[in-house]
Formats: sequence, C-alpha cells, structure tokens
Amino acid sequence: MKKIEFEKDYPVYSSGGFIHYCEYPVMKQKSKKGLKQFGIMHMKRVGYLGTNTPIDRCYECGYEGSLNQLQKGFECPICKKIEIRKNL
Repeated sequence: MKKIEFEKDYPVYSSGGFIHYCEYPVMKQKSKKGLKQFGIMHMKRVGYLGTNTPIDRCYECGYEGSLNQLQKGFECPICKKIEIRKNL
C-alpha cells in the first residue's frame, strides 16, 4: 500500500502513460480479501494497476508456491525435484 500511495502522483509527469505494477506473494484463498483491498485502493489513486502472483507448482509432490529459480530451471523447496527449462 505504501508503494501505491507513493506513486499515485506520477501519472501527470508521464506523457506516454503510466502503469502501476505490483508483485504479490503466493495468494492462498485467505489472502483474496487483501488483494481485493489493493484493487479498491488503486481505483482511488492510480489509473491502471497490473498485478502478478506466482502460480508455480511441483508436479512431483504437488507443492504450490514459489519454486527456487536456478540457472537452468526451477527446484521445489519441498521435495528438491529440479525441472529443467530448455528455453532459459
């Protein structure tokens, strides 16, 4: 919320448009109210709000959350399975 409040006055200085972008941690069901509060707050303070929430999933053990990024892929913090990504 501090970031939104801090950046709310920037659009008048940006002739090319302004997108306020936030990245949130893994949002489980109980966090939806928090994300909704950000949405309500942004409507009053910034013109456009982009959001990102991680949706990583380990297909070995079923863990959902943020996977650890490696040089050539990702590692599950629970079972330590490494998924190699060829396009990295």
